[in-house]
Order: sequence, then C-alpha cells, then structure tokens
Amino acid sequence: MSTAAYTKENNPFSGFDHLRFTVTNAKQAASYYCTRLGFKHFAYRGLETGSRETAAHAVKCGDAVFVFESPIQPHLQQEMTQEIARRGDGVKDVSFTVSDCKAVYEKAIARGAESVSAPEEISDEDGTVIVATLKTYGDVQHTLIERKNYKGVFLPGFKDSVTALRHNDPLESILPSVPLAFIDHVVGNQPDDMMEPVADFYEKAFDFHRFWSVDDKQVHTEYSALRSVVMADPAEKIKVPINEPAFGKKKSQIQEFVDFYGGAGVQHIAINTPDIITSITNLRARGCDFLTIPDKYYDTLRKALAVHNQTAKRPIVEDLDILQKLQIMVDYDENGYLLQIFTRPLEDRPTVFVEIIQRNNHNGFGAGNFKSLFESLELEQELRGNLTDMEQPQAAPTVRSDLLQDEFQVMATQIHKRCAYEMYTFCRENDLAYAWAFLYRNVYSYFWWRARLSSLQVPNAKTTMMIESHWRVLKRNHLHHYNRPRLDPLIYLMFDYCQALVGTYQQKVVMRRDTFSWEREFVSTWNRHIRQAADVPRDGYTTDLSQWVCNCPYFYQSRFLICKHPVRQSGRGPITVFQYFIKRSTESPFIVMQDISDPAYQNNNRPGDLPDSIVTNINDSDGDAMFGVVVKLMSNGNKLFAFLGDMKQWWSRH
Repeated sequence: MSTAAYTKENNPFSGFDHLRFTVTNAKQAASYYCTRLGFKHFAYRGLETGSRETAAHAVKCGDAVFVFESPIQPHLQQEMTQEIARRGDGVKDVSFTVSDCKAVYEKAIARGAESVSAPEEISDEDGTVIVATLKTYGDVQHTLIERKNYKGVFLPGFKDSVTALRHNDPLESILPSVPLAFIDHVVGNQPDDMMEPVADFYEKAFDFHRFWSVDDKQVHTEYSALRSVVMADPAEKIKVPINEPAFGKKKSQIQEFVDFYGGAGVQHIAINTPDIITSITNLRARGCDFLTIPDKYYDTLRKALAVHNQTAKRPIVEDLDILQKLQIMVDYDENGYLLQIFTRPLEDRPTVFVEIIQRNNHNGFGAGNFKSLFESLELEQELRGNLTDMEQPQAAPTVRSDLLQDEFQVMATQIHKRCAYEMYTFCRENDLAYAWAFLYRNVYSYFWWRARLSSLQVPNAKTTMMIESHWRVLKRNHLHHYNRPRLDPLIYLMFDYCQALVGTYQQKVVMRRDTFSWEREFVSTWNRHIRQAADVPRDGYTTDLSQWVCNCPYFYQSRFLICKHPVRQSGRGPITVFQYFIKRSTESPFIVMQDISDPAYQNNNRPGDLPDSIVTNINDSDGDAMFGVVVKLMSNGNKLFAFLGDMKQWWSRH
C-alpha cells in the first residue's frame, strides 16, 4: 500500500458516482424526483430481480444519479428501518468513483477511517465492479466504486427499469425536459463544534484539501449564523461542504436541520446545469417549489451590477428581470459569476433540499448570497414555528421517580436524564432560560451526551466529561468569535466549585491524579511561554501585571488568558499565579488579579479591562446577554453543580 499523499497526478477520485437515499417508499420517492425535478428512471433492483430484502429505484438526469432504496421486509433490515424512522428520508450513501478501490480503502483505514464493508467484487453477466464502504459523519457512508469495464445498466443486481417493471412512465416524455448536468457538491450539516473534526477526517482519510471556507463573521443575519468549510479531492472534482451552526439569537437553519434529522446528515445536493433559466422555467412548470427571494435583493443587485459589469472580465449577461421572475440569485467576483436557486425542503421535515447552480468561471459557493438566503430561510423557519429564540428553554426532560431513587449501578442514560433534569430545574428556578437553551443544545441533548461517552455503561470517570465540556463549548462558541476572552473565569469557577464533589472519586479511579487536565495544561502553557523571548517592541503591546492583562492578540486568544509578555515580566511560578493570585468578583464575570510583585495591590478588587480599546468597546448584545448569564451563574455557583450531588453517593460506592 502506497503511503504517498494523493495529488492531481495520482488522484484516484473521478467524481461523484451516485447518491443513495434510504426512504420509506422507494417507488414513490423516485417518482417524485422524476416528476418534479426532471429525472428519469433507468435501473431497478427488487423482488422482480431477485432482491428479497430491499427495493431500489435508480434515476438520473445528465450524469447526476440518485438511488432510492427502502426495506421490503423491515425485520430483515432493522438498521435501515430504524434510521428512516429516526430521521425520515435522507441520503445514506455518497458514492465516489475511484480508479483503485482497494488502495483507497486501505489507505483510509490505515489513517483511522471506520470500515463498513471491505473491498469485494460483485459481478453479473455484464462484468465486475469492486466496492468498499467507509463511515463518515452521522449515519452517512462513502462507497468507493471501481468499475472494471462494467457494461451493465448501473451496478450488478440492477436491471433496466422498463424491462424489469414492464412499465414506462409517460410523464417523463410529456413534461418539459430539464437540462441538468452533474452533481456539483453535496453539503453535510453537523451539530455545533463538529465541523472541524469532520473536515479533519476528509483531510486525513482521503487527502482532500480545504477548498473554500467562511465563518460566522462573514455569514450571519440579525438572528443566526453558520460556519462552513468545503473539502475537495486533489483534482477538485468532488466538493463536500461541511456546515455547522454558529451561536445566534435564534435557532439557525443548520440547527433546525440537525434537530429534525436527529444529528449530522446531508442537507442538500447541488446539481450543475449549463442553462439555469431553461432549467428553472421547466422545473417551475413541473411544480417544483423554490425559496422566495425578496425584491430588495434584486434592487441592490441591479445597482451593484451597473458598476461591476463595466470592468468585469466576464460580465453578467442574463436578463435580471428574468432572474428576478424566476427567483434566481447571483454571486460574482472579478473573474466570473454563478447563478443559483434552492428548493424548499422536499419532505415534511425541514431537512433535505436541492440546489440548482450554473457556474460561469466561478468556483465559489454563493457567499455573497448567504445573507439574503438566510433571511429567506428564516422566513420559512418562522412559518414552521422553528425560528425560536435561543433564550427560550427546551422542553423539560422527563425523569421517572425510580431513576431519582436508585443510586446503584446507574446506567449512562439514567444519569443523563437525571443530570439534564437537575440542570433544567436549576435554570428554570433561577430565571436562566438562556443558559439552559445553550447548555441543552451543547451538553445535555442526548446526541451530545452519547457522543462524549464510550458506551452505555459509565466507564471510570467519564461522567466528569460534562464538566470540561462546559469550558469547551463556551470557549469555542464565544471566546474568539466575540473577542470577549474573559468568559474563562466562569470556567475557573465551575471547576473550583465542582472539584470538592468529584476530586476524591477522580483521584481514586484515575490513578490518583492530583490536578485536573486544565491545570496541567496551564502549567504546560506557562512553561512554554517562559521559554519564549518577548521579541516584540516593548511599546508595541501594553502589559498590566496589576490586572494581569495584555493587549497583544495572543492574550485574548489564549485559553488561560496568558501570553508570554506578562509571563516573562512576572518571574513567578505558574501554580502560584493560578491558585493564589486569581480573585473572584461577584459583580463582574471579569477576572481580577492581584499584582504579584507589589503587596500594595493585595486588596485590589477592581475588574480588569483590556487596555486595547478596540476590544473593550465592542457593543455586542449577544456577548452582553451571555455575560449576564455568567454573572448569575457566578452568584449561584454552588447551586449550579448541585446536579452532581445525586452522583456523589454512587461514586462513593465504587
């Protein structure tokens, strides 16, 4: 097996082979996509071809191939049946055409990918195909398909649909044709904080690279935001955008998808067309339903294009009146432009939808349209009743009385219900709806709780994972996005309050560790800084040891609010600074430091403000709202971790 990285010269990926949907009724789903979206039946596998467990209808338009599969006998396909019941109809498999299935599979496995099925040859009278399947995000898979001069209609086991079913749908020839060409990209939505791990998977397993990205500073509305990175194979024939929700006042459309899909999954499929005006005209004639774009978008676009087209290398030639009538959006740069439009969700659940895109020397993903697109999606969310304030608490978790009383051999699911119930009760009683909504979404929802446990049985001290997860979530979602670094003291207090409850158990089980991982990391970070020269001009940054602040960018990006400048000036050891010179303020979430070099500051209780006025003067309502929660949590800190009390007795018995 070669370990060399894939490049354009040795790239084994040829493109998307097909998408396989698992659905409740494959026949009806395939018919819907043919009638509304212009696909045509071409292959079938089912009872008539010898398949006794599932039926699959393959449809295509141009080179875009979709396969719809459903269980014929659910008791023989329990996993598929359960997945469909959980998330509805959805994309199960995003298949890639490859030149060497075995080599790609073995390299991915060696790099940590999880196997679903090893390479195997499947054959019929038309030839042989080699296939292997790997797991990716959520319940989605990637099947690697190597076609060895296969001459069949699709894959071994499939037959021509007209021949097998003895039926040719007359609507396919009557309805106006839609000139779709190929699958442009397939978008995967992730729960919060999962975009980077998924992107890392594609980099590591397949040598995909980061083709394009945006964050919540670029893509946001008044209410919601997202972060996105596009992964592409070395030849950039396969593009896989990965989205995650960013924190906002209201639930974003990414979070709405995750909630109704039950986790990560394929949100939409973009299909390329050489003629979007004809495509959308005919799709609308077929009854396909698209998002509504406000007229103000086109008013603004006309003014912008009046200037852009005068100097553009490739000016936009389409009639804007027609684009507005069809609700087609435009994004452009100095080299070219793209035209795009999005269907409404294709099911009752607000999950899967389709994008139609025409590219004219433009390889972007419509970042210029994201704000208008989000506003349109938010209007749809509001009509569905899903554009909810993040301040509103989720529904109260239900807890049976026996779960509250039984302390012996508590299962992880029971601990989850108990902890979630205790936190919900605490937040409700202390008017902390905002905090509960945030913590439920990122810590106490069943999906995230299970993600942080290795099994249903609580192993060792794994239940302490919820403690550190508070820090991770707040750090990643707030610290660097709002340039408000001083949420870290909240985490310090959380750990300080919690240590008395879990310290004894942790030392007993986890090889008698005397410190939490965050404290050891603090020491490691400190020691690294002490070895670094303060190689910037002394007047370049302002360091104030009385409040332990520095206006260098590294300070407010640091997990522990330290950088090399105060560390080098202090000359003190890290534990001394961390344990004895951090004082708490009950009136502010800011950290308050004593001057470690001058005893005159022993009673300094002033909240420290960053010297950098650009940072301190930020007027961010979301950040301020979160700070209000922080203050409340600090003043009720002992109550905050009362939910661990139920587990304390259980821990003491083990």
